[in-house]
Amino acid sequence: MVTLLALRTQDLKEKIQQRYRVRLILDNLPVTTYDLKLDPESVRPGFELGFVAGDRHYIHNHLMFNILVRRRCLRAHRPMPPSQPVGPDTR
Repeated sequence: MVTLLALRTQDLKEKIQQRYRVRLILDNLPVTTYDLKLDPESVRPGFELGFVAGDRHYIHNHLMFNILVRRRCLRAHRPMPPSQPVGPDTR
């Protein structure tokens, strides 16, 4: 268990209430999140530092990644034709 000083704890609480986001880079690409409840079409960079439930503040300290990759053509392992869109999955 980690113990935080009162000043540091108050700083984290304020950042959680202000909805600070943590930005991550994975394999030189930004990590994004979907808000499936509010807007399933919306993709946002990073993730929220934590959340408030009642009078308690919680920090998101466990992450799970779904890594989406682009498939290659089976013939001679050539990249897919340029007509295919390249970029993050925007489902």
